[in-house]
Amino acid sequence: IQQVGKAMKLQTIAEHVEDEATLAVLKEIGIDYVQGYHLGRPQAMNS
Repeated sequence: IQQVGKAMKLQTIAEHVEDEATLAVLKEIGIDYVQGYHLGRPQAMNS
C-alpha cells in the first residue's frame, strides 16, 4: 500500500499504531502519518 501511495504521489497514513515497535517500522518504510493508542487515546468531543 505504501509503495502504491508513493508511486501515485499520495501521502500515506497508518491507523491502529499500538506500540513503539510498530511506529519504528512505519517510519522506516516511509509512512507519512500515523494514528493510534500509542500516540494518544481518543478524546470526548467536549474535551
